[in-house]
Formats: sequence, C-alpha cells, structure tokens
Amino acid sequence: MDTHKKLLDSQIFRAALFIPIIIGMCLLGVTAYANSNYSVCFSSDCINIFFTLYKYPLSIMGLGVPLSAIAAAVHRSEEASLQIRT
Repeated sequence: MDTHKKLLDSQIFRAALFIPIIIGMCLLGVTAYANSNYSVCFSSDCINIFFTLYKYPLSIMGLGVPLSAIAAAVHRSEEASLQIRT
C-alpha cells in the first residue's frame, strides 16, 4: 500500500521548484559575464537597462513558483486519493 509522503520529499515538486531556478541562475551568470560594464546606479535608465538585460533569466527563475504550485496540486490530489482508498 502507498504511504504518506511529504510535499518536500516529492521529486516532482523539487524538480519543478529547483530546475527553473538553476537554469535561470546559469543564464543570469552568462548574461552578467557577457555584460562587463558594471556600475552602481539607481536611476530609471539604469533600472530599465537592468530589466532589459536580465528579463529572460528572471522570467525563467519565476517559473519555479507556478510549476511548484502545479506539483503541489498533483500531490494534494494523490493524497486525497490515498485517503479515499483507506
């Protein structure tokens, strides 16, 4: 019989959360390495340039949240199915 498994022990949940973060961090590193002109600036032009350069890595890292929510919903339905069977 299947046993109860915590959400954090689920491989699907871990993959859905960490794979986009790891891929986004790799792309962030590649983009930061390719753009070598760093300066501390908080003007609107600098912030616009930052979001233009790092739009895709930040978007990919943000995919971890909805993907982990989907994995949590799948886990919840599996747990409900296990409770119904018992």
